[in-house]
Amino acid sequence: MEFGRFFVRRLFWSIFVLIGLSIVIFVIARVVPGDPARIALGPVATAEQVADLRAEMGLDKPPVTQYLTYIAGLTRGDMGMSLLSRRSVSRDIFEVLPATVELVLFTMLLTVVVALPIGVVSGRFKDGVVDNLGRMYALIGVVMPSFLIALLLQLVAGYWVQVLPVNGRIDATLAEFQGATGLLLVDSIVAGRFDIFSDALRHLILPVLALSAASIGQITRITRSSVIDVSRKDYIEAARAFGLSEARVLFKYMLRPASIPALTILGLEAASLIANAFVVEMVFSWPGVASYGVRTILQKDFNAVMGVVIISGLFFLVANLVIDILVGFIDPRIRMGGRR
Repeated sequence: MEFGRFFVRRLFWSIFVLIGLSIVIFVIARVVPGDPARIALGPVATAEQVADLRAEMGLDKPPVTQYLTYIAGLTRGDMGMSLLSRRSVSRDIFEVLPATVELVLFTMLLTVVVALPIGVVSGRFKDGVVDNLGRMYALIGVVMPSFLIALLLQLVAGYWVQVLPVNGRIDATLAEFQGATGLLLVDSIVAGRFDIFSDALRHLILPVLALSAASIGQITRITRSSVIDVSRKDYIEAARAFGLSEARVLFKYMLRPASIPALTILGLEAASLIANAFVVEMVFSWPGVASYGVRTILQKDFNAVMGVVIISGLFFLVANLVIDILVGFIDPRIRMGGRR
C-alpha cells in the first residue's frame, strides 16, 4: 500500500512537470523573432498567402487560445502540422523515434553493464590497478566532449581499421526492410532476418560507444565513492567482525545501499542522453529524433520543435520515474517519505 502511494505521488508530480514544460516551450517558441509562416513559404510568397497559412496554423488567434488548442490536440496525440515536411508532427516523430529509443536503450544497457562492475571493483580494491584504470577512464569520459569521441571513433574504426560502418542505421541495400516496431534489432529477430540484425548491430556500436562514454565515467565515479563510503559504515565492520566472508559482506550488505546514489545519477544521465544524442546523431547521420530536432530548429518549425521537446521531456520523466521506483524499492525510507 505504501509503495502504491509512493508511485502515485511520483506520477502526479510528473504530470505537473510535463504541463510546466509545455508552457515554457510554448512561450519560448512564440517569443522567438520571425514569422514561421513567412519562413515556410519563403520571401516570394504574397502577404495573402502568408496570412492564409497563419490562419491554417492558428497563429492568428490569441496565445492562450493557441496553447489550449495545442494541449487539446496533444491529448489526442496530435502535435500539429510540420512546416518542414507538411505532414503531422506526430507521424514524423514516431517514424524517427525508434532509432533514438534503440540508441538510448543500448547506451543505458552498456552503461550499467560496464560502469557498475568497474565502480564496485574500484571501490572495493581502492588504489589498485583496476581502480587506477577506472578512474583514468572516468576522467577522460567525463571531460572529453561526446562529439570529439564520436569523431575519434569514426577515424579509428571507420578509416584506419575499417571494421565498422561510420554512418547511418543500416546498409542501403537492406533499407527496404520494414518492421512492426521500428526497432531494427527486435524486428529483424522476429522476422528471422539475421543478416539485418548483424548489420544493424554493427551500425549501432560506434554511436553507442560515443554516447555512453560520459555516462560510464560518471556512474563509475559515483559507484566507486558509494562503495568506499558504505564500506566504512559500522554495520559493515560489525559483519566482518562476526566472521562473514568478504563476498557475502559485499553482495548482501554493501551493494544495496551503495547502488542508490548510482541509480539516482543514472536517471539524470538517461535524460542527458537525449541532449547528447543531438551531436552524436548528427556525426553518425543517425536518423533519430535528435537529428530531426536539429533540422526543425534550423527551419524554425515551431510545432515540430515543440513536439521534439515534449517527447524528450516525456522520456526524462519516464526515466526518472523508473529510477524513483527502483530506489524506493531498494530503500523503504525513501518511499515512506523519510518517516520512521
